[in-house]
Amino acid sequence: MNNITLYAAYRKAREVLDRTGYTPGDIDARVLLCHALNVDVNKFYTLSRDFLLTGEQWERYQNMVRLRLARMPVAYITGKKEFMSLPFFVEPSVLIPRPATELLVEKGLEFIKSKTASYRVPGSSPLTGDVGTGSGCIAVSMAFYNDNIKVVASDISEEAMKIADKNIKNISNLYKDKNIDDRITLLKSDLLTDYPQPMKGGFDLILSNPPYVTRDEYEELMEGVKNFEPVIALCPPEDPLLLYQKLCSSAMEFLSYGGGLGVEIGFRQGEDVVQIFKRTGYTHVSLYQDPEGFDRVVFGLKE
Repeated sequence: MNNITLYAAYRKAREVLDRTGYTPGDIDARVLLCHALNVDVNKFYTLSRDFLLTGEQWERYQNMVRLRLARMPVAYITGKKEFMSLPFFVEPSVLIPRPATELLVEKGLEFIKSKTASYRVPGSSPLTGDVGTGSGCIAVSMAFYNDNIKVVASDISEEAMKIADKNIKNISNLYKDKNIDDRITLLKSDLLTDYPQPMKGGFDLILSNPPYVTRDEYEELMEGVKNFEPVIALCPPEDPLLLYQKLCSSAMEFLSYGGGLGVEIGFRQGEDVVQIFKRTGYTHVSLYQDPEGFDRVVFGLKE
C-alpha cells in the first residue's frame, strides 16, 4: 500500500494497539502519527481525515507502531517527552521524565522563593544541586522557572550527561532570554562524592530523584520499563534506604544553614525516609503526596 489516508492509518494503528490491552491505543496512535508526519497535535487536528500519507510516512508510522507493540515506551520511539510544560529529549540511557517528579520541582521552586525572600542577600543567586540529573529535566525546569538561580547538575552516567547537555542547549536555544546554559553546570559524580570541596556549605537547595526501586519491585514493573529504561537509574546496587542515608549525610555537608534537601521516593518508603532525614539532623521534615495520592517527596531543612 503506497498511499493511505490519515484517518485510515490512525484507525488501523489504534485497533492493533487497543488489542494488546496494555496501551491507550487512541493516544499512542495519535502521538506516533504526529511524529511520523512531523506535526504537533494542533496542526494534526487541522488536517483532513482524507489527507494522504506518503509511502515514506506510512512506512515510518508502521515501524513506530511495531516498536510500541514490542513494549517500547512512546517517549523512546519519538525521542521526546514533556515535563513541566517543557520539551525534553530522551533516549534509553535516561529515565523518561514522569509527572510525579514535577512535585519535587514545584516544592523546590517554592522553597527557593521563600528562602530568597527570607534569608539571602539581595542580588545574590541561590545555588541548587540536582543529584542524578538524568535527562536534566529537574535542573532545566528549576532554572527555567526561576530566572535567578544557578544549578549544579550531576550524574554518574556519561551518557546521561550528554542527554542533559543536549536538553540544556535546546531549551536555552528555544528561550534565549532565560540564559539557562549560563546558569547550569554539569558535573560527573556518584551522588555528591565528586563535588568539589569548596562547594561544601554553599548550596541553598539540593534535589534528587535517585534510584529507589527494590529488586523485588523491579520484577513487578511493566515490561516497557524493565526492557527499555536504564536499570542503573531505577535500582541502586544496595538497599534504597541505604542510598537515602548516604545522600542525606553528604547533602548535610554541602547545604548552607537554612538550606533544604528534597528527594523523590517510592510510595512505600515515606515514613522510612522521613525517619532517615530526622536521624541525620534535618528539621521541619515534610512528606508530600503526588496527584495520585501516593507518598512521593520528602523535604527537610538544615538548621
